[in-house]
Amino acid sequence: MFAIVYDVKANKLYGINASGWAPKGLTIEFLQKLGMKEMPKSGVHTIDVPGAVDGWQSWRTSLGGKKTFGGFAQAIRTAREGFPVPEITASYWSQARIN
Repeated sequence: MFAIVYDVKANKLYGINASGWAPKGLTIEFLQKLGMKEMPKSGVHTIDVPGAVDGWQSWRTSLGGKKTFGGFAQAIRTAREGFPVPEITASYWSQARIN
């Protein structure tokens, strides 16, 4: 999540970068110990921690946003319970799984 927010009352412009963080243990040294000479372009070591929700919360609390998270009920339910996907998608995901 990236946002540029203009506060009319304060006549100020704010930038929010909530693009996500790499896991704490994912360091250059860690990757080098695995024999990697550059940042991988795919696989488990390319995953970051999503930052959008934290960015929205920061916007809401720090910059006076008025929206609540009530509208996220369906998304939260889907995240908890999952959702059906086509068989072909499930097959691709299964083949790409890292054991």
